Parts: sequence; C-alpha cells; structure tokens
Amino acid sequence: MDTHNTKKCEILIKVGQLLTRAGNIIGPQEIAITGNRIIGVGKDLNFNPTETFSFPNDLLIPGLVDLHFHPGPSSWKYAVEPDKWTLTNGTTTVLSQGDAGINNWDYYKKNIIAKSKTRVLMAISISNYGDELETINYTNSDEIDVSRSINLINEDSDLIWGISFNAALGSCNANNPKVIMDKVLKVANETKKPILYGIRREPFDWPIENQIELLRPGDVITYCFYPGKGGILNHNRIEPCVLDARGKGVLFDIGHGMSSFNFKVAETCIREGFYPDTISTDFYKRHISNNLDHSMPTLISKLIASGMPNIDTLYRSTFVPAQILDSNNEYGVIESGKLADLTVLKWSTNTKPLIDVSGNVKHSEYYDSIFTIKDGIILNQDL
Repeated sequence: MDTHNTKKCEILIKVGQLLTRAGNIIGPQEIAITGNRIIGVGKDLNFNPTETFSFPNDLLIPGLVDLHFHPGPSSWKYAVEPDKWTLTNGTTTVLSQGDAGINNWDYYKKNIIAKSKTRVLMAISISNYGDELETINYTNSDEIDVSRSINLINEDSDLIWGISFNAALGSCNANNPKVIMDKVLKVANETKKPILYGIRREPFDWPIENQIELLRPGDVITYCFYPGKGGILNHNRIEPCVLDARGKGVLFDIGHGMSSFNFKVAETCIREGFYPDTISTDFYKRHISNNLDHSMPTLISKLIASGMPNIDTLYRSTFVPAQILDSNNEYGVIESGKLADLTVLKWSTNTKPLIDVSGNVKHSEYYDSIFTIKDGIILNQDL
C-alpha cells in the first residue's frame, strides 16, 4: 500500500458480510473508524489504519439494541450490572424496563447510566422506587405523583425514553389497574413519551382488548410470545385486537425473560406473518444462575429456528429498536458519520440446544458474538 496516498484511521475492519440500512446483507466490506465515529464504509477503502481486524467469513452488524433489559445495582430486585451481560454478547444499547422510579432516578442516573460503557436508556416507572425493592411497585394509585413525574421526565428527556407499566399481577396488584394506567397515560401524553407495556393476564380481571385499545401509536407491548392464557394468541389464532393495534401503529416486542418465549407461539405468529417489531431479552438477576440462555445472539438464533428470516431477525435487533430509541439516528446503522457501535457475528454450523421457557428444545445452528465495538472502543474480542 502506498501510504502517501492514503487517509489515516485508527481501526479498519474487514468483513465478509455487512448488514445495511435497507436491511440487505452485502459483502465483502471495509469499515474505517476514528475516535467514536465511522469515517468510511465500502469496498477496498484506501485507509492507513493503526489497527486492522479481519473477519472474512463473518457478518458485521450494528451493535445489538435490547429494548427490554434490567440494568442496575446488583442489590436491586431484578437488576444486573449491564456491561458484564451486554457487551460480551454484542449488545451496545439497552432500555431499562422500569428499574428506577421517581425517588431513585437521580441515583440511577449518576451510578448506572453515567458509569456504564453500555448505552443505558430508561423506560421509567412512575411509582416511587421502580423495581429497587422486593415489594410490588404499582400498588396504590394515590402514591403516583403525576405532576412530579412529568417534571422529572421533561428535565431528563434525553435519558428517559418513556414510561414503563407492567400491568401483570407480579408488578401491579392494585385493585383496579386501569386507574394506574390512566395516570401513566396522562404522564405519557403530557411528556409526549411512549409506553413500554406489559399485558395484565391473571387474575383475568381486565380483558386484553380493553387494555390494548388504550395504547397509542409508538407504544410498545412486550412479552408478545407469552404462551399462556391471556397472551396475544387465542386457540392458536392471533387476537383480532392485536392485529388492530398493529394496524394503528402499536409495536410488539419479545421480552423473552423466564416466561415469554415459546417455540410454538413463535412459530404460529411467524407463520401468520406476525413478526415481532423488536427482539429483546428481558434479562434480569434470576437468569444468572439459570441455563435458559437468551442472550441477544441466541435469541436471534431461536427466532431463525422458529422460521423467521435471518435478515428480519438481525434488522429487528439493530436498526428498528435503534430508530425507536434514538430519533437522531446516531447508532443502529453502519454509515459514515454514525457512532461506531458494531458487532461481528459468527454463524456456527455446529448445533447447540436452544431452549424456550416451557423447556422445549431445538438443536440448531446459531449465532455467536465474537467482536464488539462501542463508541469506537473495542470491548469484546474473541478472535
């Protein structure tokens, strides 16, 4: 190479394949990075790099974006240290599902968001303490201070993406959950923020159609592949109210967790053309000692094994959730000028057991994350 006629960059990555903004896979490609930005993407770039990394048989995608995660202090009810469980699996951005509430938001902002290498955004609980304590966070609607919630969200609008309300009995044991929802909607409407919503099932005191009709375009229903009664399937058919909600712009997210991903439900929905809008793990403390692997690469692999096209799984784990979280479109796409959040995935032709929440197993080929860059810094390197 004639270095007199080349531009300089800090990192040059050469890959066999690359996921584009349009949702296509092209290759081979080179990506040049300086500082925290991508400065070049294309074939045979004329750069003189400080470091070069080559992955001729692998796929480069934007850093994975997990729209439902539980980052926070390890002493909190569900929370896990984000960097330990995200960056090693190719995830560079996560959205917290209500781990912080109104009274502990400042602590969370200073000790989790500011100190994490992972990009952490918040769907805040408008209860006092969110999921810090072992108690149920939505119990008494009188404890919700609507005016204070609105002011707090407006003050930190860049970090608070929206409002979290999980109406499930384990998170809301109020006698009338709709009263809580009315306050959530008031805060959401006043702040122009979306809602991350968990459907109430047991004790079946609030029909799903009555819940979903309250949601607005841009709101996100998580736990969409839950297998039990009260989910989006009724006798193996998608509930009409669910299809109506999607038609008006309500979004649907996986939120795998310990109870919300079942192969049969996934296969039925995928066969009907009802793909999740976003793919997320709902990773929390209980998963650390559990063998139910649902890191983002493994969850993508589970959806592929369920019949979802490869490109759709990748696109809905990167570009789509990034667009939902970041109106400035700074990450979630591999283009010059964008933040250098990148992940290299290797497709293993060996098989491993992929397990759903019901214990069903598919032995399948799978993706593994082998290289992660966040803001231009190499944070996971398994070469």
